[in-house]
Amino acid sequence: MVSAGDYFGRDMDETDIATKEAHALLCALQAFSPHLTNARVDAMVDNQVLYHAWLCEGCKNQGVNKALKSSFDLTLRHNIALSLQWVPSALNPADQP
Repeated sequence: MVSAGDYFGRDMDETDIATKEAHALLCALQAFSPHLTNARVDAMVDNQVLYHAWLCEGCKNQGVNKALKSSFDLTLRHNIALSLQWVPSALNPADQP
């Protein structure tokens, strides 16, 4: 398992949590994409909007859709098989202190 951390910029202050989490997934994929080419990636997420939007290829939230389109484009360019797995927040290693 690989983990990384970062902070959102001021431009994300007024953004809803689903969009922030979709953007965080995109940033992680971008950061690690040179190492993920031709690979399968299993990402654990605790946001159900993000999880279902990925499975259903979109949702009503345009911020989430924009981030997921960019993520999908990145997976195509790098031949990444991205699989999202929903986990409850209490079991998400990323939410630990």
